[in-house]
Amino acid sequence: GAEKLSAVLEQLIMLFDTVPDVVACDMNPRLLSSAEAVKFSKKYSLPLVTTQSHHAQALAGMAENHLERAIAIIFGNGAPGPDGLYWGAELFDANIHAFRRIGTFQPVAMPGKEHALQRPVRQLIGRFIQAGVPLTAPLLNHFHVQEEEALQWQKSCQQQDRIITTHAAARLFDAVSAGLGLAPDFISYRGQTAVRLEYAALRAAGGIQNIPLWMYDKFNYDTHFDDVPKILIGWDPLFRNLADTSWIKPEFIPQLALAFHVKIADAVSEMAHYGAAQTGLNDVLLSGDMFMNGILLDLVIGKLRADGYNVHIHRTVPMDGSGICVGQAWNAGYVGGCA
Repeated sequence: GAEKLSAVLEQLIMLFDTVPDVVACDMNPRLLSSAEAVKFSKKYSLPLVTTQSHHAQALAGMAENHLERAIAIIFGNGAPGPDGLYWGAELFDANIHAFRRIGTFQPVAMPGKEHALQRPVRQLIGRFIQAGVPLTAPLLNHFHVQEEEALQWQKSCQQQDRIITTHAAARLFDAVSAGLGLAPDFISYRGQTAVRLEYAALRAAGGIQNIPLWMYDKFNYDTHFDDVPKILIGWDPLFRNLADTSWIKPEFIPQLALAFHVKIADAVSEMAHYGAAQTGLNDVLLSGDMFMNGILLDLVIGKLRADGYNVHIHRTVPMDGSGICVGQAWNAGYVGGCA
């Protein structure tokens, strides 16, 4: 695919008898598009500007909303950050030139690397392991996991070359969906678990007003700060609660799914407060695949606006990965001196 696009670009150069001033691509060198961009920039001796994926997503939304600087909250499926880990629940102080990462979800090790991302229950077991939950026979039986398989995953978590470490919000949705019995055995399309959680939440009779407080408490998180400084949202309390399966009953699932969305919105609100305290900004941009979830987006916008923030979202430029190129181009135009 990337090679064909490069071939088309070569034809356009010949047709219009011109070359670009700068080449833009993702910071991840493993992407085919990045490799082709490097080749193209070398061939024509052009400056190459690389942009981290989540920064590019933020910039795409900022360009549409005419923002030169904003608190950007980007929740997605995950992409490599400069530290080599998979980011995807990011709080940025973002501007056209650069970003400062001031918050994220606490990272979790997924056993089996990329293979774990296709099987939600495997991610759930990884969460249990990180939260210190004993993998008892009744627990494994409830989630239809063989003991031998779980032990193999546990061993994988102790070997750096057999795990993938991720902050991504989408992975949290995968694991919670598995915990509530909503996830498929294997993911067959991107965002499948988030769609199932959203659909279940839509069926909650009476909406938020009809959810008992104990359900919200089941999805608790903790908050701490590192020395960068940045805020870290940890979901270990949630998974310690999920290990007690007695409250996960079929008749409760719609309300529980909605309660989970509310707690995610609470976490986003807490991240925004921290971002405002660190930057003095009042403009909050929401971006990334996970905010295509209508329930989550409405809850977050409602909370942030009630707290007095100017909330901005994508309306024309897609907020998922297909809009990243807009942010890359805007960044390259400034960094490459073409703006």
